[in-house]
Amino acid sequence: MVQRLEAAGARSHGEFGDLILSSRTRQRVYVDGDVDAGIVSLGPAGGFSDAIAPAADIVAGLMREATQAACAFTRTFSPPAPPRPLPVA
Repeated sequence: MVQRLEAAGARSHGEFGDLILSSRTRQRVYVDGDVDAGIVSLGPAGGFSDAIAPAADIVAGLMREATQAACAFTRTFSPPAPPRPLPVA
């Protein structure tokens, strides 16, 4: 239903009628999983999505990136090691 309205040129909230009601969206879209039965809120980040991946893969990637960033931070901002004493002859 949403796709048909969008294809017909609907762009404003008023043009989508009761498809934007929170009670309808909550039940049919978020609970029942029928994404064509209402408006799905993605927020601004939805425009930057370029792949569909399992949540576990996304979390693993985030953890990998966080670990790399933490290591780079530590290398950059750790104080230098003190000089080793010279051996006594």
